[in-house]
Amino acid sequence: MQTLEKIPAVSQPEPAIVSLDGEIDLHESPNVRETLRPLIEKKVPRIYIDMSEVGYIDSSGLAVLIDAMQRIANYGGKFGLIALRPAVSTVMEIARLDQVFRIYPDRASAISST
Repeated sequence: MQTLEKIPAVSQPEPAIVSLDGEIDLHESPNVRETLRPLIEKKVPRIYIDMSEVGYIDSSGLAVLIDAMQRIANYGGKFGLIALRPAVSTVMEIARLDQVFRIYPDRASAISST
């Protein structure tokens, strides 16, 4: 079953870390978009997605992440992905998105990045 934290886990006032789990597919992508929307509207300076519990992502999930990254970049914010599992990492590599997204091995690395 796909699940998604409805309320982002914010480690400090900034950055915001949203933890996802399960499968980010056609059915779950709208939930991801709606979770990110208020953070983007508030122009949170740094938004990270913890992907450590995501076992699968399809093109609709990738599209949501790309859209979020672009919208955040438009206001000068930073966006990154944390702790990709092997299956998700492979999809990112095949789509060459590993060269587009900032990808961090863990939360500490993301938070300490500038």
